[in-house]
Amino acid sequence: MPVTKFRPYITEQELSVILAALKSQTPPPLGLIRYLETLAIKIDRGLVDPAVKLKPTIEEKLELHITPADAISLEGTVIALVNVYENEPAKRARLSPKQIETIQQYRFINDRMSETEEIEYVSTLPKT
Repeated sequence: MPVTKFRPYITEQELSVILAALKSQTPPPLGLIRYLETLAIKIDRGLVDPAVKLKPTIEEKLELHITPADAISLEGTVIALVNVYENEPAKRARLSPKQIETIQQYRFINDRMSETEEIEYVSTLPKT
């Protein structure tokens, strides 16, 4: 009787998660683990071409999101954004409105604004 097989479309990160889950099973399914580890090695060495290349979303095209690759932690991301804002004025135009809002809030809370900037920032806050 022929066996029907299917090919899933998964990312490298998803493959790593699946492998970790399989290895934690008792007993581990060695044949499947061996197959998936071989696939992971081939992907890592560039021996396998991607089956599907997804188009970037509108958010990604407009750079309105922060990906996990951008920073190790959210605070690290905020600090990195603040450093870009303060030290590289030419790159400010590439920051999204949400990123600028986060930067300004961080700078205000941590006393990194001049008096003029503080007055301007406070005037933009909603009145309670």
